[in-house]
Amino acid sequence: MVGVYGTFCPHQLENVLRPYFAGLEVSWLSSTQQAGAAAAYAAQRGLTLGIHFPLVRTTSGRHPRLTSPDPGERDAALAAVGVALREATGLGASYLVVHFPKPALLKGGLDWSDWRFTQEDEATSAEGVRWEAQAGLASQVFSGLDRMSQATGIRVVVEHDILHPEYYRRLLPWVLAAYPGVGFCVDTGRLHLLEVTDPGFSATEFLVQVKKHVTNVHLWTVRAGTNVASGGHHPLLPRLDRAPGWGDMGSYLRILASVPEAYVVFEHDPGLVTPEELDQCYDWVRRSLVPSRTQTEHPGS
Repeated sequence: MVGVYGTFCPHQLENVLRPYFAGLEVSWLSSTQQAGAAAAYAAQRGLTLGIHFPLVRTTSGRHPRLTSPDPGERDAALAAVGVALREATGLGASYLVVHFPKPALLKGGLDWSDWRFTQEDEATSAEGVRWEAQAGLASQVFSGLDRMSQATGIRVVVEHDILHPEYYRRLLPWVLAAYPGVGFCVDTGRLHLLEVTDPGFSATEFLVQVKKHVTNVHLWTVRAGTNVASGGHHPLLPRLDRAPGWGDMGSYLRILASVPEAYVVFEHDPGLVTPEELDQCYDWVRRSLVPSRTQTEHPGS
C-alpha cells in the first residue's frame, strides 16, 4: 500500500502506484473533501483504504492521549477515536491506526534529540511512573478500542510510539495477547531510531516477540542523527542496508516475511529517491516479504 500524507493528488499517485499494490493509507489531509476524493479514488480502483489518525489535519495536530494520567484527557482521546471510526465507516475504510502509548514515556539518561514531536507534551519523562497503574491504563485503552472496533466493524490498529523498556519487554506483548481484536502496526523507521537511542533495545528481538500480533507494517528508514533535520521517511534501499547509521532493514524484512497477512504501507517520501531507486525499493521489499508470489498478486495483504 501507499501512504498518502498531507495532500491527495491522483497524478502523483499514478507515479508511485504499481498494478500489484493493494491500497492507500491516508492521513493529515487538508479537508474532508480531499478525504472523500481519496476514498472515491480507492473505491473506483478496487483498492483498500486505511486511515492513519488524524484523517484531516487539525490546529492542534495532537494524537489522542490514550494513556494520559488525566482521566478527562483519556475520555477525550477515546471520544476522538470514536469520531474517527465514524468517519472511517462513512468512507469505507478497513482500519484506523492510532499511536500508542500517548504520551510516550521516555527512559531517563538517554539522548532523545533525534526524535521529532508535533507537540511538546507528546512525550514525557517516565520518572515516577507507577507501572502497575500503567498496565491498568493499557488494559483499559485496549478494552475500549476493542469494543469500538467491534461496534463499527473497522479494526483499530495501535502503532507503537517510543517504547520504554517496561513497554517493549512486558506491557505491550501482554496487552496485545489479551486483546487480539486490536491490530498492531510496527514502524521500521521508529524501530531503528529506538535501537540507536536505547542500547537495551533490539529491534529484531522485539519483532520476533510480537510478530504473531502484527497486522500492519509501516516501511521507511533514516540515517541516525539526521531525523530531525531531514524529516526521516526515506525509502528502503538495498545499498543502505546496514550502511553506517542506516540500520538493518533486511533483517526486519526477513522476520516480517513470516507474518501470514498484513497491510504493508510504504510510509516514505518517494521524492527523496530517483524513479529507478523507487523501483529498487519496491522490488527489494517485495522479494523479501513475498518471494513465492507472482507479479500479479497483491503483496500487501
